[in-house]
Amino acid sequence: MLSRKQPFMDLPAALRRCCTRTAAKLPGIRKHTPLQETLRTLAGPHRFGPCLDLGCRLIIQVPVLSISRLAPVVFPPPQATMSRRDYSEDTLQNTTASFLEKELGWQNTYAFEKEDFGADSLLGRLSKREAVLTREVMAALRRLNPGLPAEVYQEALDQVQAHDSAKGLIQRNEEKHGLLKDGVLVTWKDKNGRKAERRLKLIDFDKKENNRFHAVREFTIQGNVYERRADIIGFVNGLPLIFIEMKRQDIPVENAYQHNYRDYLDTVPHLFDWNALVIITNGHDARYGSVSSGLEHFYRWKRLDEDDPEPDKHSPLLPILLKGMLHPLHLLDIVENFILFDTTGGSTQKVIARNHQYLGVNRVIARLTSQDPVIQKEVADGKLGVFWHTQGSGKSYSMVFLTEKIHRKLSASWSFIIVTDRNELDNQIAGTYTNCDRANTKTDQAHNGTALRKMLGEQNQRYIFTLVQKFRENIRKPYSLRDNILVISDEAHRTQYGRLATNMRRGLPNAKFLGLTGTPLIDSAERQQTREVFGDYVSIYDFQRAVADGATLPLYYENAGEKLKLIDETINQRIVDYIKDAKEKAAAANDLWTDEKEDKIYRHLKKEYAVLSTPARLDRIAEHFVQHFSKRWLSGDNGQSKAMLVCLDKITCVKMYDLITEKWHALAQQLDDKVTIEEQLFQAQGKATPAMLEERRRHITWMQETECCVVVSSEQGEVEQFQTWKNHHNEPLDIVPHRKKMKTRDLEKEFKTPEHPFRIAIVCAMWLTGFDVKPLTTLYLDKPMQGHTLMQAIARANRVWGQKKNGYIVDYNGMVRSLRRALATFAQGDRSASDTGTQQPELAVREPSLKDEQEALAEYRQSLQEGMDLLEREGFDINELIEASKTPEGGFMKVQKILEAVDLLSSSAQLRQTFRTIACDIEARRRGLFPMKGLFEYDDQQSALEAIDRKLQDTQQSPDISQLLPDLHDVVATALEVQPLRVQERPAFQDLSRLDLNRIRDEFARTSYKNIVMTNLQEKIAARLDEMVTVNPSRLDLYERYSQIVERYNASKDRAATQQVFDELTTLVDSLNNEDKRCMREGLTNQTHLAVFDLLQKPSLTRTERDRIKQVAGALLKILSEDKFRMDRLRSMAVMQAQMKSTLLEHLYTYLPTSYTSDEIEQCSQRIFEYAFSHDVAAAMHREYRAH
Repeated sequence: MLSRKQPFMDLPAALRRCCTRTAAKLPGIRKHTPLQETLRTLAGPHRFGPCLDLGCRLIIQVPVLSISRLAPVVFPPPQATMSRRDYSEDTLQNTTASFLEKELGWQNTYAFEKEDFGADSLLGRLSKREAVLTREVMAALRRLNPGLPAEVYQEALDQVQAHDSAKGLIQRNEEKHGLLKDGVLVTWKDKNGRKAERRLKLIDFDKKENNRFHAVREFTIQGNVYERRADIIGFVNGLPLIFIEMKRQDIPVENAYQHNYRDYLDTVPHLFDWNALVIITNGHDARYGSVSSGLEHFYRWKRLDEDDPEPDKHSPLLPILLKGMLHPLHLLDIVENFILFDTTGGSTQKVIARNHQYLGVNRVIARLTSQDPVIQKEVADGKLGVFWHTQGSGKSYSMVFLTEKIHRKLSASWSFIIVTDRNELDNQIAGTYTNCDRANTKTDQAHNGTALRKMLGEQNQRYIFTLVQKFRENIRKPYSLRDNILVISDEAHRTQYGRLATNMRRGLPNAKFLGLTGTPLIDSAERQQTREVFGDYVSIYDFQRAVADGATLPLYYENAGEKLKLIDETINQRIVDYIKDAKEKAAAANDLWTDEKEDKIYRHLKKEYAVLSTPARLDRIAEHFVQHFSKRWLSGDNGQSKAMLVCLDKITCVKMYDLITEKWHALAQQLDDKVTIEEQLFQAQGKATPAMLEERRRHITWMQETECCVVVSSEQGEVEQFQTWKNHHNEPLDIVPHRKKMKTRDLEKEFKTPEHPFRIAIVCAMWLTGFDVKPLTTLYLDKPMQGHTLMQAIARANRVWGQKKNGYIVDYNGMVRSLRRALATFAQGDRSASDTGTQQPELAVREPSLKDEQEALAEYRQSLQEGMDLLEREGFDINELIEASKTPEGGFMKVQKILEAVDLLSSSAQLRQTFRTIACDIEARRRGLFPMKGLFEYDDQQSALEAIDRKLQDTQQSPDISQLLPDLHDVVATALEVQPLRVQERPAFQDLSRLDLNRIRDEFARTSYKNIVMTNLQEKIAARLDEMVTVNPSRLDLYERYSQIVERYNASKDRAATQQVFDELTTLVDSLNNEDKRCMREGLTNQTHLAVFDLLQKPSLTRTERDRIKQVAGALLKILSEDKFRMDRLRSMAVMQAQMKSTLLEHLYTYLPTSYTSDEIEQCSQRIFEYAFSHDVAAAMHREYRAH
C-alpha cells in the first residue's frame, strides 16, 4: 500500500509522467511534495476523489489533461509493482542504460525532474531548447585542441550550435557529419597579427579514451511548439549522436518508428542535426537506421563476428546491437568510416553500413594490415582475398566503405582501380562513388587504353573505374610499381584469368587484388583458380543470411508452363526431304553446298532450341505471362511493380513482344468493357461507385499505361537477320522500332524509376547482371541457365523496396534441378578459418596439388616448344613474329607473318587440327598457372602462338544456314503439340528461403570429384585426329533426340516430381536432436567431430581459440582414422596403444593454443585416447567416408 505522505518521486513512473503532463505549468509540485498535496494540486477546483482501499490496489481519481471529468489511475501494490515493472518500458530503459554504463563504459544520467538549468546544472544546458551539451563540447574542444585562444574555442562552439532552419534536416545532418569527421574550421589572428586557420577536432577517432560517452535518460527537449522527452540520448563529447526510442516488449517495434520517432522528427527536428544512429527497440527486437531511413531500411545487428550463428529466435537482439554498435570503439569506427550520403535518385539519403558490410570490410582491413608473416606474404603477392556478399546486399556500398576507411585509417596515398567486365557494372559502380561524393564519372572512368595508362601513370588518381577489356596493351613497361594500389575486381569469377588479366597483372606488378562476387564460386576448378588468383574467401555473406537479416527479400519460385507431345513419327524423313530439296535448289542456283553446311544444320536441329521455340509453346507462355503479371500489379508500392521476361535469344524476344503486347491490350480492353458496364449500372441508379469497383478501374488504368520494351544488344546485319523470321501473324520480325527506343530513350533509367510506365522488360542476356531495379517484383525465365548466370538472374528480384514483400520467380524452362545445384553452392559458404585468411599455417589443409609448380611450369614451357617446333618444321620462324610485335613500326610485318603462319598451317586439315590442339593445351596450362610470376617470362612466345591460332580460326568460314532455319523450325513445330496441365498437375510455388541450404550443400559435397590429370599432349593430339576420321555423330535420329528433349522438359512440369525435389530440400531442423543442431551451428562435419571438439574445450576460450580447436579436432580425426589405429589392433597390441598416446600428445602439444598448460594438454590427450578406444573412431570415420 502507498501512503499519502509519500513524496511525489516515489510514484510509479507511468503515473508520474501522467501527473507531470497534466500539471506541467502548475506551481507547488516538487520532487518531495507529499502525494496528497500533489493530487490536490492536480485536482484544482475539483473535489479530491474518493480513495478505495480494495486490499490489492489504491484507486485515486484525478483530472487528466485539463478535462474536468475524472479518470481513474491504478496503483499496483508493492508486491505486484516489480512483476509488472519487469516488463515495462521504464525497466527496459533502466536495463539499457545500466548495460551501457557497466558493459560498455558510458556515463549514465537520469535527467527527468533532476535537471535544472544553468552553466553549473546537471547537464550544463541553459534551456530545454538546447540539443547540444555545450559544456561537454567546450571541454572536448579544449581537450582535443589544446593551446588556442579562448575566442577560437567559442567560434567553434558557435558553429556547433548553429541551426539553419532554412535548410532541410538531411542537409543539416550531412553538414554536421562533415564537421564530426573533419573538424570545425576556425580562423583567428595569432599574436603577430597574422591570419591563422585550423580545423578543430570534435572527436578523437584514434583514442577512444579521449572522448566522453554519456547516455542521458528521459532527456527533455523543447521545439518551436511542442516539448518532448526522449527515452535515451547518447552524447559523445556533448553531441547527440544516438537516439533510442523504446517500447514495452509486448508492443511491436514498428510502433516506436511510426508513433514516436516520426513525431520527434516533426516536433523537435533540431535534436537530429547531429544524429548518427536512430535505434528503435522493444528489448527483444532492435533495429537501427538513419534520419532518412524508411521503416524498411531499419536493420538488425545480429552478429559481433561474421562466423557467429543466427541468433536463436527467443534471444533478445538489443544486447547484440548495443555491443556491436555502441561499444565506443565500434561507434567511433561507424561514425568515421561507415556512413555515406547518397544522392542517387535526386534526393539525398543517409546510408549506414549494415551488419555484414561492417564486419566484411573490417575483415579485409584486418587482412591488409595483418602482422602474420604468412598472410603478409600472400597479400604482398597480390592475394587480398575473395569478398562474396550475395546479390542485392549492397556490394557497391561495401566498396565505398572499404576504400574510404583505407584512405582515412591507413593512408590517403592509396589508389583504387575498380575493374569490371560490363559497361552496366562499370557505370553503376562509378555512379555510386559519384553520388556519394567520392569520385567523378567524368574524370575517373577510363574510356580507352591511352586514358588508362595516363591515369595510372601520370595523374596518380585516387579512383579509377575501368573495364578489364581496356587492358589490351601488351605490357612492356609497367603502369606503376607502387605497392599501395588496390585492384578491386567485381564479379571476379569472370574474365580475370585471360590475356587482359595478364596484362593488368604485368602492368601493376606490386598491386593488391581483391575479388568481389555476388555469387559463390560454383565449380571446384573455378574455385581453385580464383583462389590462386585472389586468395581465399576473406568475407562471406550468403543468400540464406541475407534473407534472414532482411538485407534481401525472400524469393518465391513457381514452375509454370505446359507439357509437350511429339505427334509426328515421320519427322526424320521430313527433315531429310527438306534438306534434299534445299540442296537441289542450291545446285540449280550454282550455290556451293558442302557436307560442313549439312552438318551444321543437323547440329542446330538437335539442340533444344528447335523444340522450345515452337509457336504453340510461346503462345501459351505469353498467355500465362499476361494473366499472371496483370494480377501482380499491387506487388509493389501503389502499382509500381515491374517485371522482366528472359527469353531464349534475341529473335524470341521480339516474337514474345508481339505476342504479349497483343494479349495484354486485349485483356485490358476486356476488363474495361466489364467495368464500364458495372459503372453505368451504378450511375443509372444514382449510387456512388463502390470501392471495389474503383479499385478495378485503377487496375485497368495501370494496364493501359503499362509499356513493354525489348532490350537486346546490337549487332551488324540484325535488320536482315530478324526479317528472315516470322511472328505469330506470319509477318517478318522488325527490330528497328525496338532499336530506336534503345537508342533514343534512357530505358535503363526509365525501368529503374518506380512510377515510370515502362514496367515490362523483355531480355535475353542484357540486364541480367549488375542491374539493380528495386521495383522489380517478378522475374519470368524461359532460357536455360545454370550456375552464376542463374543465381544472378533470380537475384534481380530480391531487392528490398517499400512495401514489396518478396521476389517472385516464374520458371517456364523447367530449371528446378539446375536451381538446386546452384543453391547448393549458394548455401552457407565454408566459414572455416581457411576461407577468411586467418588460418594457422601449420594446420592448413590443402588439396594435394598434382605437380610441383616448377614442374607444371616446365610442362607449360614444353607445350610452347611443341607449338614452335611444329611451325619450324613447316618453315616458319616464330622469333620473327615476336620481334615484329615489339615495335610500333613492325605492325604491318606482324600481320604479314601471322598470315604466312596461317597459310602454312592451312595446307592440311591434320596440320590445322594438330596446331589447334597444341594451342588449347597451352591456354589450359597457362590458366592453371596464372598468376604465377614465372609465367610472364614466356609471354612473347605465348602471345605469338595465340595470335596465329586466333587468325587460324577466323579463316575458317562457317557456312551460312540462317535462310534455311526458319523453314526447318516450322517443320519441327508441326511435329509437336502443347498439352495443357490438369489442375492437380500444376506445381505450387516454393519459398526458396525455406530450403535447407546446408542439406543441399552437404549432398553435393559428398559427390566424388577427383583431380583431373592433364592428359599427355600427344594423347590429346591423337584423340582429336581420331575424331576427324570417325563417322560424323551429329546426324542422329532426330525423332529420338526430340523424344528425349520432350521427356526431360515434361518431367520438369510434373507437379509430383517438382514437389519431390523441393520436399527433399525443405528444412527439417525440427527432426534433428540437440546435438545435430549444435553440430550444424558450430560448422562441424559430424557427431564424432563434435565429440572430439568438446573433449578439447575448456572455459574462457576466445573465439579465435575456439576456431583453432575446431581445426585441431578435425586434424585429430584424420590421425585416429588411420588403419594402424583400428580397434582390433589397439586391443591386441599394447605397442599400438602407446603409439596412439604418443601421437596424440605430440599433436596437441604442437597445435593447441598457447593458453593450454602442460597439465591441460595431458588431460585432453587422455580424454581423446579413452574416447577413441571406447568408440572405435577409426571404424566410425571409415563408415563416414564410405557414405560420402
